Amino acid sequence: MVKTRAEVDEVLAQYIPEQDVRLFLAKNLYRREDNSFAWRMNFPVI
Repeated sequence: MVKTRAEVDEVLAQYIPEQDVRLFLAKNLYRREDNSFAWRMNFPVI
């Protein structure tokens, strides 16, 4: 389990080479009560 946003970026970089795209996706992350990360997508806007 990743613990920091930097670690999230490292994992995403394996699949998404464009840093701008990774940063955009990371904006959709939030911390749960157990301190893990989860995705929160605004699908109605997309």
